[in-house]
Order: sequence, then structure tokens, then C-alpha cells
Amino acid sequence: MTQLLGIFGFLVVLLRAAILCLQTVAIGGILFLLLVARTDLCQPPELLRSVWKLIRISAFALVLSQVFFVVTNALVLSYTANIPLGEVLGANFVIAGALAAIAGLAIALWPSGLRQSVHPLVVLPACFILATSVMTSHSAARMDNRGVLVGLTTLHYLATASWIGGLPYLLLAMKRVTNAETRLQIARRFSRLAQFSVALLFLAGLAMSWEYVGSWNAVYGTAYGVMVTTKVILFGCLLILGAANYYIVRELTAQTGDGTASLVRYGEAEVGIGLTIILAAASLTSQPPGVDLTQERVSLQEIAARYSPRMPRWNSPPVKNLGEPSKIAFRKARAAGKKLPDPFIPGQYGSGPSKPVDIAWSEYNHNWSGLIVFLMGILALLSRSRYFSWAKMWPLMFLGMAVFLFFRADPENWPLGPIGFWESFVETDVLQHRMPCC
Repeated sequence: MTQLLGIFGFLVVLLRAAILCLQTVAIGGILFLLLVARTDLCQPPELLRSVWKLIRISAFALVLSQVFFVVTNALVLSYTANIPLGEVLGANFVIAGALAAIAGLAIALWPSGLRQSVHPLVVLPACFILATSVMTSHSAARMDNRGVLVGLTTLHYLATASWIGGLPYLLLAMKRVTNAETRLQIARRFSRLAQFSVALLFLAGLAMSWEYVGSWNAVYGTAYGVMVTTKVILFGCLLILGAANYYIVRELTAQTGDGTASLVRYGEAEVGIGLTIILAAASLTSQPPGVDLTQERVSLQEIAARYSPRMPRWNSPPVKNLGEPSKIAFRKARAAGKKLPDPFIPGQYGSGPSKPVDIAWSEYNHNWSGLIVFLMGILALLSRSRYFSWAKMWPLMFLGMAVFLFFRADPENWPLGPIGFWESFVETDVLQHRMPCC
């Protein structure tokens, strides 16, 4: 159990990301049916079936994610803090997870097939899911301005669901609805809803960023601020794609299908970037707000020194020159009877400052990985030309990169280091490196 605690933080972030994505898609589908796909109080039958199928899949997956999240957190909390499991069951995250699972199950089992219109009561379980998500956010944990932050977070989640969560259903409508007039009406309604959602999302996000980040030096000097900046950049990319879709919808007519294919392609890109933003939001929950980290912030001088241009490192130091793995050093010290301080995070091992040879090994790996990614981008562009049809095989470079990372990323583990193959997977950083490879 102690060894598994090393990957607990990583697992929680993944589960939180899954919960946010699934609740966004499930709630977004309900809002899409109630606000967008209504045509004379009756949804197109061919669209209704597809939309409800995706809603049910998302809701059921949300139930499983919530159950796994609650069970994992409860067991770890009980084990690390020596709290009886019965007392843990009264924690807020347990109550929130149970309510979300029940609400998700209600949506998954909702009797939609009895009629062609959606009953407004389905909004109730969707509201429960939204409320439970807010209960476990930073806003509910704040001591100052809690009410305002809870309201802003609710609006933020709701706007995300109506826009990003509704996009997959817009794509379904463009592909499933056969009537051109109905398809046009759905596209224009969703465009108006998306514009309102974007404005709401921007204003709520701006207010929360001001409250959670607090100052300009926290934007670049804390991990929380850097991730917020990443979200802003991705949001800007979404706005560009959204603007393109807006002009396509504005020129779209029922007589000609011109623009529908482009609308679908841009919409697919929006879905991908939108879900990536939600994943970044899940990562934010694992970090304390930047306004609370007033000490040890990274300065502009340190950032400039780190990012100053220099030649890549193409030569690797020998693996035998690398420092001893922290786990092995920890075991040797215990075997020798030395008193060691307990790790800050149970299941993990402390490590001293990196040696220059260890830094050189890491730089070599990252430089070659960056070169591979750069070449993949070039080949992906060339593959669009009929003169370089062979470049369409560029995704195969991922295989080479996976093999490179599998052997090089963690030299203290099998096959280069003394730590065994299966044992290495309980380390968070090793798991993160090897999961994409597998």
C-alpha cells in the first residue's frame, strides 16, 4: 500500500480529469437537446438516438470514475492518517462523489425512448452533478469570498458544458440530420449559444484568475500561474476556431451544403483543444492557488537564464557515471541502521540535488525528443502535398520515440538500472514516462 501511494497523486489528477471531461459532455448533451436541437418541440429522431447514446455513455463512465475516485481517496486517507474508514465516509468528497454517481446513474437510465422530446426534469440530475463538482473545487475550500467564487465556478463549469460539451453533439447533428433546414437551424442556434457561453466563460475565468493568482509575478513564478497561462493560450486558439465556425454558419444556407464539411473539421479541432483545456483545469486542482504561494517564486531572471538560447546536447554521458537511485540509497541506509527522515509524501523517496552528469543525461533525452517532435511536424505538413505522399507515414515516428523513451527516460530502472521492471511502475515519474510507450 505504501508503494502505491507514490502514484496516488498522479492517479487522482487522471480521475479528476476524467470526471471533468465526462460531466462536461453529459451536461452539454442535455443542454444541447433542451436549447439547441428543439425543432417545433420535437427533436429529429435520427439525432435523438445518437445524442442520448453519447449522453448515456458519458454518464455511466462518470459514475465509474466517481466511484473509483471516492474509493481510492477514502482508502488512502484512512491508511495515511489512521482515520477509521467509517469516519472517512462522512467527508465532503465522499458525499459529493456519491451524489454525483447517483445523479449520473439517473441520467444514464433516463427513459428517453418513450417520446421524441426531452423532459426538462432531466436538468435536475445534471444540476446535482454540477453542484458536486463545485463542492470539490478550490472555490468551496476558500475562506475569503467563498460565495462569490462558488458562483463564478458554477458559471464557469456551466459555460464550459454548454460550449465544449455541446460541440460533439453539433458534429452528430451535422452528420445525422438529413433535413437541410433543420441542420441549418441547429447550427445557428448552437452558434448563438456558443457566443454567450464564450463571454460567460471569459468573464468568470478572468474574475477567478484575479482571485486565485493575485499578482503578475505569480503568473510566471508559480506552477498554478503557468497552468492558467496555458489555459489562456489554448482558449485563444479555441476562439480562432470558433470565429471560423461562426463565419461558416453565417454563410451556410439550406439550399447548399457548402461549409458543412469545414464546420465539422473545425468542430473536431475545437473538441480536441477544449478537452485539453479541461485536462489542464484538472491539473490546477492538484496545485495550490498562486496567491497562497508568496515565497520561493521563480524570478524573471531565473526564467531568462533557463530559456537562454544554447546548442542542444547530442552526446550522452555513460550510464555508469550517473548518481545512485534514491530508492537504492534509501534501502542501503536503512540496512546500515541509519536514521532517515520520513518522506514528505508516503511511498516516495527524497532525492538530493542532481549531479551535473544527471542533468546532462536528462538534457540529452529532451533534446532528442524535441528533435523527433519537430521532424514529425515537418513531415505532417509535407504529407499534405501530393509530391510527398510518403510523408503520410509520419505517425510511425511515435514508435521510435516510444522505444527511445522506454529505455532512456529512467536510467535507474530496468533495463539500464538496478530497479526491476515491475517494481519501477510504482514510481510516479516512471509510470508517466512508460504509459504512453505501452
